[in-house]
Amino acid sequence: MITTLIKKELIDHFLEGKIQILCFTIIVLVFVTTLINMNEYKKQNENYQNQVNQNLKKIKENKVFATIELKALRPPEIRSIICRGIENKVGNEFIYNFNDIPIKAKKSININQYTLGFHSLDISTIFIWIISLFGFLLSYDCVSKEKEEGTLRLLLTSNASRASILISKIISSIIVVSIIIFASFFSITILLITSPSIDFDVSIIEDFTILMFVFILYGTFWVLIGTTLSIISVSSATSLIGAMAVWIFLLIILPGILTLCIGDTMLLEDKREISKTITTLDESFHNSENNLFDRNIQPIINAHQFVTMGGGTGSPPVWFPNEKTKEAMLQYFIGQKLVRDDYAKNKFRLEEKKYLLPLKNKNKLSTTISMLSPMNMTEIITQKVCKTSYDNYFNFIDQFLLYRNLVNEFLYSKNAYNSYLWFTPNVDRFYENARSDPKLNIDLDNIPVFQYNKYYTNALKAIALPIVLYLFFCLAITVVNIYLSKKMF
Repeated sequence: MITTLIKKELIDHFLEGKIQILCFTIIVLVFVTTLINMNEYKKQNENYQNQVNQNLKKIKENKVFATIELKALRPPEIRSIICRGIENKVGNEFIYNFNDIPIKAKKSININQYTLGFHSLDISTIFIWIISLFGFLLSYDCVSKEKEEGTLRLLLTSNASRASILISKIISSIIVVSIIIFASFFSITILLITSPSIDFDVSIIEDFTILMFVFILYGTFWVLIGTTLSIISVSSATSLIGAMAVWIFLLIILPGILTLCIGDTMLLEDKREISKTITTLDESFHNSENNLFDRNIQPIINAHQFVTMGGGTGSPPVWFPNEKTKEAMLQYFIGQKLVRDDYAKNKFRLEEKKYLLPLKNKNKLSTTISMLSPMNMTEIITQKVCKTSYDNYFNFIDQFLLYRNLVNEFLYSKNAYNSYLWFTPNVDRFYENARSDPKLNIDLDNIPVFQYNKYYTNALKAIALPIVLYLFFCLAITVVNIYLSKKMF
């Protein structure tokens, strides 16, 4: 009996004009958005490859250690075609500097400024907004409409029980939602597989399967809420008003309230205190640098024995120094290295407390509070599955810090900081047999080059709790609906 009822409900759904229009709209939106995001990904990936090649080229062009500028680049994530997450909010590039440890990544991969204005319009956003509306349209009048038309009494006179009637309506609506989601992901998969610029692999299909399950659960939640409203409403008009009120509250008002509740995880007074400490540290560093200059460089300048000065990141190297200039600058850079190393580490610790730790705490709090909102919870799940969450950005920062240590170890092994090669290149014109003597030439053949290791955790493990909550909510609402059907049919 229930199978017959489900078939009847499915036919009714697919014959409805509003359902046909919405199904067509979802498929078209998904198709067009996928093409736009694929094109954007292609451009970003090409930009990334160019940046990597330029970085390798610049490494080979260095003639002194002081001018080494190494980049740590994070490639664009292919799954950002589905969910961009925080990709547009954070940077993708760190630049190695011996006297600085950056706390924030810079943006080096260009993002289309026209599409940036619509950065929230990705596949996950389409599903979050339209599937919720779709679930409501399928269910908001599933019972109230039959009450008005009198067909509900006719059904009850047959052998069908109230529970079977209700369950058939819920299952048929979930099947329609599932078909639309499956069709959407199938079209996305075909577009990705057939694109020569996309490196498609099995792990993407696994993640797509998880996402389909998540969005089906999301659609089921809205179907069940709509069914509840339909049961308790006296007319379709009443249930429609109630459905729209609930939709606005859960998708607009509640996420806004939760965002306001999160706020800042660090007190303003604490931030000011850290800022004062950083200012004091900056002043102490500049005073130390000035003392080094006065002690090593200024005396030979006063004696008119200083030839020229240069070197350092982004500055031209010293080409023609006399012996006194070379020795003075060597002592200056050796002292500067010690001062800058301590300065960089201390400043990083302070900026980590001011920026990174509050951001991590805010991310944890946001993930926890998102469990109260179906929209926020689905966004968090999608970002984790698509590898576009803050967890992936934090992992990029950790990878850069490890890479910076590797570069420092390389420079220590070359005795770079205590060598004239730190600031003075060797050329045949001024050094005999410079090219043939390895001690007189900078050797960067084995310098570490950053290789980004994709942070791929077990997607199911990462989203286990939200999935369990979704299943619990759906089961609880189903039980409530069955109970209400016995009282209010």
